[in-house]
Amino acid sequence: MKKTEVIIFSIFILSLIIISWIQWYHSQFPPHSIITCESHLRDMGKALQAYAADNNGYFPSLTEEQVDYHYRGGLKNRDKGDIPIVWDKASNHKGGRFDVNVLYVNGNIEGFAESEWGNILKK
Repeated sequence: MKKTEVIIFSIFILSLIIISWIQWYHSQFPPHSIITCESHLRDMGKALQAYAADNNGYFPSLTEEQVDYHYRGGLKNRDKGDIPIVWDKASNHKGGRFDVNVLYVNGNIEGFAESEWGNILKK
């Protein structure tokens, strides 16, 4: 092989290794949008609990037009803790896969695959 062919072949192999590593890395760690979404839900949970503390335990009555998430109003902070109160809209995750992050009445946040969440929500 000529020297230029060896260099080109080496660059090709190196690029394949880098691409493989990038794919592995993205499969191991959640995309930035999911982490950001969890942070937003955590902040909303704190704000909802603060509101409820000032309003006899009731969460605010909001319409979905007022928030960028699905919101289930009419709940109290003393309701059963595993009731979902806020969860993602698909439009919050443009591009890529859509994982649903859910905020429960007790402040816990849990993530689901879209198909899994659809089955849970139907129950």
